[in-house]
Amino acid sequence: MPLLKISKKQSAGEYCWSVNLIDDGGKDILRSTEPMVKGIALSTAKTMKYKGPDAPFIEVDALDPSRPAWTAEKIDGRWLVRFSLIGETKFDLLDLPYKLEDDDKQDIVIIKDAVGYIKSKLGKADLLWQPPEADPAYMEKESDRTPIEGHPGS
Repeated sequence: MPLLKISKKQSAGEYCWSVNLIDDGGKDILRSTEPMVKGIALSTAKTMKYKGPDAPFIEVDALDPSRPAWTAEKIDGRWLVRFSLIGETKFDLLDLPYKLEDDDKQDIVIIKDAVGYIKSKLGKADLLWQPPEADPAYMEKESDRTPIEGHPGS
């Protein structure tokens, strides 16, 4: 099952959280580029999970921040992906199916395919906190002793 992992990257300061998308095979396929505060990292992961799968990929730089859409931009010779509803960070594409060339038009086709794969994983992804104790609902989850009736998750 894919995971949206919210993890602490640094031990000091409040801007120390990142969001990664991990595919079914355990490979990181998307990583936030900027450190965020804990609440923004959670909001970023939830926005990606619930709004990202249905958002189109567009090749225009002028994103409307009120409408969900994916786009790619080249910064210092490196391609990053941006999701219009998330202004705090852009994302590194990891483990692309093909090697990017120096041809921007061909690179956009490869990135568009990669974003399609990412979108297919986002809606199915579970949220995972690293460390688990950082989850704002950790205490409630750990102390819940309600007996499960029927099939879990039904």
